[in-house]
Amino acid sequence: MAFEHLVIVLPGISGSVLAKDGKEIWGSSAEAIWRAVTTGGDSIRQLRLPAPDDPNVDDLGDGVTATGLAPDLHIIPGLWKIDGYSGLVRRLREELGLEPDKNLLTFPYDWRRDNRVSARRLERFANEKLDAWRKASGNRDAKIVFVVHSMGGLVARWFLEVLGGWRVARALVSFGTPYRGSLNALGYLANGYAQSVGPLSLDLTDTLKSFSSVYQLLPAFECVDRGGGRLERVGEIVGLPGVDAARAAEALEFYRKMREAQEANARTQDYVDGKYEIFPIVGIAQPTFQSAIVSDQGVTLSRTIGGKDESGDGTVPRVSAVPLELDHGHKETFVAETHGSLQNFEAALVQLVGALTGLDIDLGHYRFAANTVSLDIDDVYPVEEVTIRATPSIDVPVSARIVPASAGGPAVDLPLTPQDGVYVGRTRLEPGAYRVAVVADFHSGPARANDIFLVHSA
Repeated sequence: MAFEHLVIVLPGISGSVLAKDGKEIWGSSAEAIWRAVTTGGDSIRQLRLPAPDDPNVDDLGDGVTATGLAPDLHIIPGLWKIDGYSGLVRRLREELGLEPDKNLLTFPYDWRRDNRVSARRLERFANEKLDAWRKASGNRDAKIVFVVHSMGGLVARWFLEVLGGWRVARALVSFGTPYRGSLNALGYLANGYAQSVGPLSLDLTDTLKSFSSVYQLLPAFECVDRGGGRLERVGEIVGLPGVDAARAAEALEFYRKMREAQEANARTQDYVDGKYEIFPIVGIAQPTFQSAIVSDQGVTLSRTIGGKDESGDGTVPRVSAVPLELDHGHKETFVAETHGSLQNFEAALVQLVGALTGLDIDLGHYRFAANTVSLDIDDVYPVEEVTIRATPSIDVPVSARIVPASAGGPAVDLPLTPQDGVYVGRTRLEPGAYRVAVVADFHSGPARANDIFLVHSA
């Protein structure tokens, strides 16, 4: 059966090809990324955002546009790395029979910018493409399935929860989305990344610090120890080395507004009745930063929090890869893989295909039928003859047991015989009140029905 919904794939930070004035500066291939890095990052520095990056302005006028998904591996040293999306898109096409540019679409976006800007673009894109797919397929009930990696999940969630996209969404499958942020962003802002490898020198710290998206990847949970063991949120601290406190506070507000919007949505019946399914795919068993310690020497990242290693995918802590409303939902799937390769990992792709192909399977059609027996008697019988009629839901042996309501009288066990689909038994009883129980002997276990009646003398 053809997949009836529209699938939109969103990449993570650095996962979209970027061009400036029509010339590619963040590449569509590993070779392009290598050239950008080995030339000292000059082309990458062209991506520096002008200050301020107004989240209410869709086009900054700097000539930078997103032209497609990065199919090959790409890396921002010290911050993020992703092993491309061509395999993921191919799997969706082959396993679900999706057709590119019809019901399989990709959504590249300017990953430097505030995720709210990208979410507004997604809103326009998604509604337009869904309308086109509904017309082309003839299915007015078709919805959107979002398949997202990393930060792409934050873009999708802002659209879904804040901009009302839940009304047109069927599911969200997330590979390593940092729903509560990542310590890597804090480490990059606080400590930068300046490395020399042989004759090569690379320092992109100032460029990356200009990106609003990097701030919106800061952890939103309590994870910073400034002494004494008490953990605090990055966005509630002033004076962290290398971190603009106002931008960090605004990034924390980004998470809070998403949470508050989801909680408000969840109080409406339409949202509850039409809630999109969420399938978080979570990487574990990789060394992952989970907290930070601030000292006179600066900010040091730690792979434990509260003295415990909760693990993660090497970039996103395990505790961050699940939406808040699923804290106790146990809907996540765990795979032992790194963040950059989650979307290509075989076990994760099996989960993706299984989740999507199972969306519209109604398991209610596959239940065992309820085994029942109905009992048909009169309220009052003459002494001459009492007739008991019972009908089982399928043809199985049926018997009756009649017991006087007054204590001490003998019980009567009465076999019933089939007559035109109804099991019938007849007997004579003394005047009085009686209880009757019929039992149908199904293979899955007996089914019973009970009633009462009177016998009077003529």
